[in-house]
Amino acid sequence: MEFQQRGNTKQEWAKLAFEFVRDEIKHSFDINSTIATVLASETLEKREGICFAKAHLLAAFLRGMGIPSGFCYQRVTRKGTPESGYALHGLNAVYSNESDQWFHLDPRGNKPGISSEFSVHPEKLAYPPFELN
Repeated sequence: MEFQQRGNTKQEWAKLAFEFVRDEIKHSFDINSTIATVLASETLEKREGICFAKAHLLAAFLRGMGIPSGFCYQRVTRKGTPESGYALHGLNAVYSNESDQWFHLDPRGNKPGISSEFSVHPEKLAYPPFELN
């Protein structure tokens, strides 16, 4: 994981780290795994984890490169409607020196119907926020 050697700025390093975690670390639910990783080191070793584990790994990479990062939680519907119930989803907040702002990244992993990208503005999260009536 030598993101710093492949990018010139902290924002480029953050993008490379995000894309690695999003694309190379599989979401446990997507692969029907019974493994439950929690620590960043376990998630990297096993190459899988749920959203929280993937957010832990991304934060570890970013913090290791001197990029401030934290954890955020989002209440999401299980099947797209309030009637289906809710789940808690984990993602990251990242600070950009270049734009002098915090923004969200969601390393959950893309699949049909779910897509997240590295984007400071507008944010492109796996589960875009919506307002309930």
